[in-house]
Amino acid sequence: IQPTDPAYVIYTSGSTGEPKGVMVSHRAIVNRLLWMREHYGFGPDERFLQKTAYTFDVSVWELFLPMLCGGTLVVAEPDVHKDPQALAALIRRERVDVVHFVPSMLAAFLDEPGSDGLRMQAVFCSGEALPAQMRDRFHARIDSALHNLYGPTEAAVDVSHWAASRDDRSDPVPIGFPVWNTGLYILDECLRPVAPGVTGTLYLGGRQLADGYVGRPDLTEARFITHPGLDPDHPEPVRLYDTGDLSRWRADGAVEYRGRIDHQVKLRGQRIELGEIEAAFETHPQVRHVAVLAPRDARGEQRLVAYVVTKDGTEAASAPVHENTDAPSLAARPAATGSGSGPAPGSVHDSRAHALPEALLDYVRSLLPPAMVPSLVMLLPALPINSSGKLDRKALPAPTFAAQGSTPPRTPAEQQVAAAFAGILGLPGTPGVEDDFFVLGGHSLLATRLAARLRQDTGTDITLGAVFEHPDVGRLAAWIERLQRQEVAAGEAGFGPLFRLRGDLPATPRERPHATPHQQTRGTPHQQTHGTPRTPDATCTAQDGSAPPALFCIHPAGGLA
Repeated sequence: IQPTDPAYVIYTSGSTGEPKGVMVSHRAIVNRLLWMREHYGFGPDERFLQKTAYTFDVSVWELFLPMLCGGTLVVAEPDVHKDPQALAALIRRERVDVVHFVPSMLAAFLDEPGSDGLRMQAVFCSGEALPAQMRDRFHARIDSALHNLYGPTEAAVDVSHWAASRDDRSDPVPIGFPVWNTGLYILDECLRPVAPGVTGTLYLGGRQLADGYVGRPDLTEARFITHPGLDPDHPEPVRLYDTGDLSRWRADGAVEYRGRIDHQVKLRGQRIELGEIEAAFETHPQVRHVAVLAPRDARGEQRLVAYVVTKDGTEAASAPVHENTDAPSLAARPAATGSGSGPAPGSVHDSRAHALPEALLDYVRSLLPPAMVPSLVMLLPALPINSSGKLDRKALPAPTFAAQGSTPPRTPAEQQVAAAFAGILGLPGTPGVEDDFFVLGGHSLLATRLAARLRQDTGTDITLGAVFEHPDVGRLAAWIERLQRQEVAAGEAGFGPLFRLRGDLPATPRERPHATPHQQTRGTPHQQTHGTPRTPDATCTAQDGSAPPALFCIHPAGGLA
């Protein structure tokens, strides 16, 4: 093996509708690993936690850095990384020294009472901007160094670092200084360096740059450019990667991240090209125009929303869907038409109008990973445009989620659960017994907050898995009552060693003969794990109505995608 040989390929979201395979060489990733070992002084005494799915590049250093250091690798069981309570217990039990968090997951971890007082050597954050408020809250609860890292997949995981220490008062928290053999360049539209304090586009250079995109020389040429020379004294051409990130220099030479130059977004650590989602919708025969946004609601939560104009101009009640960004198939549920924001102005209330948003969501589920499926589809007669004829994204209507359950909470447990739903999700009213936490806009990180609040309010050891298995007010309240009567153990719900499946559900549209085998494979666990569990040896219903045994292939480190 030569240093220039490929070490791995990781796929990232692409604006053209096709994921991009980023090929990284051995010399690039080894530079990154050796820098981290030497810069932070890691050795054989450190214990590293591996909890990131291997489809994300952070897993590369989680897996291989302990080997370079001679340290101990602690591998989290599947789904533990989604459960702050279990994660805090694992860190304490295994005496973990080094761990990584995406900032949104760190926020949920800090909400968990079990994280208070933890002692570690180093906690690393990357994947999203680290808010200054979160840095300060971290140091108020956890005894550890905190480091903010930055880098795209196209540059061997991370290219810059910043010590977000207890004494750091930076706001925003910088992405910092370059790692070994790496150059950070902030250029204007003419590819000229900008002065400190001036915002420009961040370009990367040096040893850690990827070789390019597999099978896509056009994309490689577009994003990996050759600059004629950045140093007047040494005008040799320099290979650079265009990150598309807006940045500026601080007076001390550190770099501040200022946002995206395009419409790419980060949702809970996952980089998503909104154009890729739009491209998926546009392949549907009934879609004329589509725009996808990731607006923030009153709680500051980002959710994907698709605004669709159909070819016949149909308007309809919007259809929400459980956002399954990082939850396993056990938590996935089909969309529930009409339980979201209600009809758009001028809606046509017929069966087709109500069914179309759900049909569109079902269609894009077969084309996109769960993290890229919108939480809501809103049908509009036309997309707003500005005076220059371009899409006016600011004029698109704001999405809302509201409770639709017709039965009010009756028992004390139902009232506690309903109040927790409303508080966590910021609902304007009290949800009914039938209302589903995920359909109302919840996701896996908010589910961790819900579990923590219910543990405190009810005095029971309610788990994250119980929220996924009993997502509506009535069923979750009933489970809490059974816990209070000690009829069941807390660990019997959710992420146990067995996946309880229903075998009596009818075939879904994605499981009928017109679906491809790939679509059937992806659709089956999403549909068949919904509802009241049967015995552990239950089977899934196949497309022809038969009941073959369910087959799951689960990697012990990566867990479920």
